[in-house]
Amino acid sequence: TSIDDLAIHLGFDNITRHDSCSALIKILPDNKDIFVSHATWDHYSSMLKVLKRYTMPLKRISSDNNIVIPGSDIIFSSYPGTLHSVDDFYMIYPSNLTVIETTIDNYNKYLYNNIHPISVPEWMRVIVANRLANSGKEWVNKFFTFNDGTYNNEWMITDFKQFTPGTSPKSGFLTVAEQMTTYHESRDMTEILNKNSYWASYNNIYFPHFRNISGEEEMVKKKGPQLYSWQNSSRAKIFRRDHGKVIDLPTMIHMMRYNDFQHDELSKCNCTPPYSSILTIAA
Repeated sequence: TSIDDLAIHLGFDNITRHDSCSALIKILPDNKDIFVSHATWDHYSSMLKVLKRYTMPLKRISSDNNIVIPGSDIIFSSYPGTLHSVDDFYMIYPSNLTVIETTIDNYNKYLYNNIHPISVPEWMRVIVANRLANSGKEWVNKFFTFNDGTYNNEWMITDFKQFTPGTSPKSGFLTVAEQMTTYHESRDMTEILNKNSYWASYNNIYFPHFRNISGEEEMVKKKGPQLYSWQNSSRAKIFRRDHGKVIDLPTMIHMMRYNDFQHDELSKCNCTPPYSSILTIAA
């Protein structure tokens, strides 16, 4: 979270970081539908969840055509006392965007020197971007305005205006954006989604430049790929192996709840016991 990053920047070295999400965007056979799913990993106390819906038909002050903002109706998973999702999982109307993320880690403390006070925290920026954006590209531009450099995530924005059941999603359907402190990069990943029929996210960095500057590539060399490799981590391999089993909503739910870590070869590790629940989809 932003608080964790600020604490590390201020010299508190006893901050415990942990991976916290799995996400999957899956095209069903014959392009009959596309599912967007997010599994949040957190403490038992976080089970006190609330599905919220904010309907605010606001209009732009500068608008002469009396049209409400693109994100006037937002449904999202959340918690008591918070204005944003935290997880994050948003369904936004009438823009027909969905927005999800998984957190990515920074192992290079020098990057935290980029954090500056003349900025806006992540949770405020995501609210603004959700309200005002009408496409993935617009969302990225608005979200990274006044970026404070904390709470680094891989964001996935899907634009269902670019999808008609029975046909492949069109360019602009899937935008992937990553933040590493005050740096950010984004790309239209619809072509890759169409090629593979899925896009998965599991707390590892996709863009090579960010893998290098964050220190994650160095972590692969030091500790191995199971937790740190975008291509060869345990969760990457499980998604690659099992995404083809998703053919409808029940099988999608099964995929995102999968946690057979005691018997799955991909969840084995050189540890005691010889497997780990962090090496599966739903920890």
